[in-house]
This record gives sequence, structure tokens and C-alpha cells, in this order.
Amino acid sequence: MPAWFDRLRSGGLSTRDAAFDRDESVRAAAARMFGLSASLQRSLALDASPLVRTVLAGRPDLDSRAADMLCADNDVRVLRVMAGRSDLSDGQKAQLAEIRDARVLESLGLHDAAAFLDSLPFAPAPRAPKRGLFG
Repeated sequence: MPAWFDRLRSGGLSTRDAAFDRDESVRAAAARMFGLSASLQRSLALDASPLVRTVLAGRPDLDSRAADMLCADNDVRVLRVMAGRSDLSDGQKAQLAEIRDARVLESLGLHDAAAFLDSLPFAPAPRAPKRGLFG
């Protein structure tokens, strides 16, 4: 085991320090720690690492504001984990239903839309391009 893991497990490294560590593995470990505060969850939802955000998305006690942030994520791996949650709000489900990824849509129960995406000869971008003021 790495030294940081032993320090984290024994309490020698605080959850807060782990959440802001330079090492991605330490932040990912913090994202799955029991009792992670809502504010730290929201901070980790903005982490640069898709791994950290994906681990956070799998938490059973995910903060609703952190869940909102993760439903707006740009990484399809994070979105796939979020779509598999059973505790999503209607708004979160609607946001995820706009994702052009068959696995996301299948997890949401949108089987026809998922089958359509699977039938395409190319993989569309997961999110529709943002439009400017005039189009």
C-alpha cells in the first residue's frame, strides 16, 4: 500500500487535505471516503480529473448540488455513472436524456433512443454544440 493510503486510513491525512492533494489517486480515494462533506463533494465535482469525478458520481450519499454539477459534466464516463443512479431528480434525468450516448440513454430507460444511436455508423458528440445568440 502507498504511504498516503496508510496515512489516510489512520487519520494522519485529513479528508480535506486528501481532496486537494496533487496526486489524482489521493483525490480519488478522498472522493469515496465515508462522511465526505457536501462542500468537499462539490469541490471534487469540479476536479480536473475524470477519474475523481467518476468515483464521486458513484457515491451512495452524493450531495444533490454535486449531482447537478456531475450531470453537466463533459466526460461521458462520469455521465454514464450518473445515469445509472436510482436517486436522480426529474431535472437531472432530463439533463442526462439530452446526452448522445447509448449507454447513458439505456441506463435512463430510453431504449429506443439508445438503439437508434447504436445503429448510427458514427459516434455523435455526447453533447449538442452550444449555439450562439443568433443560431
